[in-house]
Amino acid sequence: MKRFLVVIKRPVFLVIINFFLVNTLLSLLPLHIGNIAYNLGRISILFYAGWLVNRKKAGGIWQSALAGLVVYFVDHVLIKGGIFLLNYLFKPEGLGLTAFGGVIVSFIMFIPLAMLIGAVGAFVANMRSEKSPADERQSTD
Repeated sequence: MKRFLVVIKRPVFLVIINFFLVNTLLSLLPLHIGNIAYNLGRISILFYAGWLVNRKKAGGIWQSALAGLVVYFVDHVLIKGGIFLLNYLFKPEGLGLTAFGGVIVSFIMFIPLAMLIGAVGAFVANMRSEKSPADERQSTD
């Protein structure tokens, strides 16, 4: 488990960068392009987490699916939900607590998708590692 946590530090860091930097900078783009790019970044990081867990031999498909879930939890509940709770803390009459409830509901709703994306990352890592050097030479000939 310790090796698993060490491996997913990098995807968690990328999620934090994606939320605070990329989301903020790209929100200035017109036509919701920033929101689309931000969500594509989230999906890519979940995929990368699953791929990395499998590639670094910190686990198999199920651990990679768990990596997708853990990274999604950090991204959605801890960071985004935490922002809403802070908003509620400083402005109790606002909708911060309601928004946090929405974050929890959407997190539960998207758990299978986050796990699937992490598992697909592991599956791709397995496919790439099963190719032998002889197979790669044949494909280039």
